[in-house]
Amino acid sequence: MAFGLSSQGFKLKRLDTVKTEIEDKLRSLLGPGINLEPESVFGQLVGVFADREALLWEQLQALYNAQYPDTAEGVQLDLAASLVGVTRRAATRSQQIGQLFFGDVGTVIPIGTQIAVSGNPLAIFQTLSQVTLVAGTDAQNEINFSAVPDAGQFTLLYQGEETDFITFADNATDVQAALEALPNIPTGSVAVSGTFSSGFTVDYLNELAQQEVSAFTVGSNSLTASAIAVTISFIQTIVGVEQGSSDLDAVNTGVVVANKFSLTEIVTPIFGLDSTINPTDASVGRELENDAQYRARRELEIQIAGASTTGAILAAVAGVTGVEAVFVFENDSPLVDGDGRPPHSIECVVQGGTDLAVAQKIFEAKAAGIGTHGTITQGITDSQGFSQSVKFSRPQEVPLLLEMDLMVDLVAFPVDGINLVKANFKLFIDQYTIGQDVIVVPDLYAALTGVDELEIDKVPGISRADIRISKSPTPPVGDSNIVIDKDELATIDISDITVNLI
Repeated sequence: MAFGLSSQGFKLKRLDTVKTEIEDKLRSLLGPGINLEPESVFGQLVGVFADREALLWEQLQALYNAQYPDTAEGVQLDLAASLVGVTRRAATRSQQIGQLFFGDVGTVIPIGTQIAVSGNPLAIFQTLSQVTLVAGTDAQNEINFSAVPDAGQFTLLYQGEETDFITFADNATDVQAALEALPNIPTGSVAVSGTFSSGFTVDYLNELAQQEVSAFTVGSNSLTASAIAVTISFIQTIVGVEQGSSDLDAVNTGVVVANKFSLTEIVTPIFGLDSTINPTDASVGRELENDAQYRARRELEIQIAGASTTGAILAAVAGVTGVEAVFVFENDSPLVDGDGRPPHSIECVVQGGTDLAVAQKIFEAKAAGIGTHGTITQGITDSQGFSQSVKFSRPQEVPLLLEMDLMVDLVAFPVDGINLVKANFKLFIDQYTIGQDVIVVPDLYAALTGVDELEIDKVPGISRADIRISKSPTPPVGDSNIVIDKDELATIDISDITVNLI
């Protein structure tokens, strides 16, 4: 059998073959009676030389494989892929925009001050700018009514979340309870006073203190007074003023999760700094692109040479900074298709990236005369300086509800185990991309048993877990997989994860 380079590629000579060849050569030179038992002197020498020669053969194979992206690894893959201009994506850091600080007026918070996620001391962020605290002001809003209602009900919207119905007979306590039931208003962060006659006053406290707050809007309204419709209006009587804020970067690169209101532990003590909080979720960083991901993206990006094919458009848009996933749908018929796409048009469903950057890349990649379709319209400027409108879509979010019963050993189960379990499941679901089904068994259970790629560690002390999942608002009753369409994205909030210890 021929070894080494041939017209069929490279054939590796393995250790047992090398050893046999050396033994046969010694017998041909020194006679068949030579002692080549492993414990003999000649046997020991054969083992040493065979091992060294086999290592050389393995290095020759590695050198041969390093020429090709499908077989190269590590730095060799970087070099092979770079020949077509595709470089490995570096690890990035999670970033928190607008971290709020509270304390004595005049307190200086220097660059590099470290803040950790509550319950996860390894998730550490640090300030990117120096902050000097000023006198802050708590915000206040009013909800007013054109008349005192005697029938009907209404709902309020806050940052896109809608309250349960508030009836004409409810009081300030009921209004406050409805607001605090929202996932984006923590319990104890609003105080509601007043009546339908005087209007309800909403004061912002604790997690929502000393910062700008969003305005309320009406969700639905059927209030009437003597059968005449009652209108609802809103006044911001006091604008919230923050004491100080700074953007933060995670100390370590990769996936570091900091959910809203969780970045509160001051790692670097500063006299005069009392507390800190993140009013929004941190944007999550990414790990260094591994070899498998790098190879797959290289295959995708070289399709850009295919001009305006759907593969080329997908590859071009996938290369936009911040884009995590793309689907390209094409209607090449002369009729509107079943999803409402016009004749001879494309629709790009894009997760991540700014609207402007995504639209610009779609326009550059698509063929002239081909229309774009989608729920978002973004203006761009073409190469000739003309204004153009590009349409595309964002994935439709599918909010999930997750409930689980855990049988645990309370000695081994961590003190903050419930919060750790919730954080693990949110981190796991957050890594889903467009059109990716939620597979419960065994994938979702990995959030309890550990996922190295996402730096999810096994939660100790759990002897049994029963998981139930559903699409919101349907209550979870079983563990069937959740099917996600090609234009959808599975999402979940920490508040929608329930953990019961049994």
